[in-house]
Amino acid sequence: MNDDKVATPKLETDGSNWGTYHNRMRLILHLRKCGDHLSSATLTATYQALWPTIDAALLQAHWESNEISVMSLIASSLLDSIFSLVKNKVTVHAQWGALKKKYETHLSMNHLDLHTKLINTHCLKGGNVHKVFNQLAVIQQQLESVRVTISNEEYASILCNSLPKLYESIIAGITAVGEMKTITADIVTKFALEAYDRKVALGEVTAKTIAFAVSGVTTSVMDRFIFIFFT
Repeated sequence: MNDDKVATPKLETDGSNWGTYHNRMRLILHLRKCGDHLSSATLTATYQALWPTIDAALLQAHWESNEISVMSLIASSLLDSIFSLVKNKVTVHAQWGALKKKYETHLSMNHLDLHTKLINTHCLKGGNVHKVFNQLAVIQQQLESVRVTISNEEYASILCNSLPKLYESIIAGITAVGEMKTITADIVTKFALEAYDRKVALGEVTAKTIAFAVSGVTTSVMDRFIFIFFT
């Protein structure tokens, strides 16, 4: 199996990053032409097409060699508590199936909570828009991993609604774009992050405002508290 230098993801014990982990592992194995190991326990016809230079008589041995490599990759991506779930599985297909059963079932049972979390995640005044957008992307991937599709239009709306009121001016700009073409999540992201970066450059968003936003306290409230406490 080729060493393509793609970083191996780590699956969190609670499966909170299952969507990202699932997609990244599939991508890594696709790049290494080993994706068939996830879907089949035995040599496939598509695998043969992926390795046309391997002599037909040697394909089975080649498959088995890559099977071991993929199992090693999966093992390196799991914490000890999760590895115990797959350690007795004798094929990649069985290991992947065990992980999917545990984490996709868990996420399927909680997909309504995830959808609610997606809609209700907001960036407070002075907060880090980059971080909030990353959080929303993770939740979206978790939903997609259990086949809950969020349309691009709906996701664009969710991104807009997650912004603080101070960003209302860019909503007007996004709406103007929408009069000429469909508003996509990429367009919202571009406008929002450019506005956020400008606020950082102007000192309107700082480490202090971000810390207060995370705690749910506005800078004005905290400044009043400091004034009262120390005077």
